Amino acid sequence: MRYPEAYVDFLVYFQGVRDYFECHEILEDEWKKVPPEERKSYWKGFIAIAVSQYHHRRGNFKGGERAMQNAITRLEKEQSLLRAFGLDGEVALQLFAEKLTAIRANKPYESMNLPIIDDELMKRCHQRSQGRGCTFGNSSDMSDEALINKHRMPNRDAVISKREAMYRRNM
Repeated sequence: MRYPEAYVDFLVYFQGVRDYFECHEILEDEWKKVPPEERKSYWKGFIAIAVSQYHHRRGNFKGGERAMQNAITRLEKEQSLLRAFGLDGEVALQLFAEKLTAIRANKPYESMNLPIIDDELMKRCHQRSQGRGCTFGNSSDMSDEALINKHRMPNRDAVISKREAMYRRNM
């Protein structure tokens, strides 16, 4: 099956690099490629999963809970869509519910792997992760302050400007 490149990148950043902030950026760009009336809410569901992980890892339980609840609300009606994206929908929703319970209980963050059931997609993710210098499915590096607090990175204007220019070219 052919998956959008942005989705494959999302998976690599989610389960390889563990850069949840970048996951958000990648899928937001994908979401914005189409006119507002044609945008698909499932992208926001995937974004919310990454946002939840970002907040949870930082100890922001309220933000993590809100984002995971948003993800569940958006994706629970989309099990067939999750399968179309190479995931086991039933297992994914159970995993999200378990994460939400852990967040509500203020349990420490643990890395989460999405239940990929497409072998070819898994292979692509492993290869692309190696190209990024990481192992697909590894645990988050809790000592990487730049990754954990990426939203505090000074002067992201250059990154934002580059993305906006790319978006305008694709319109």
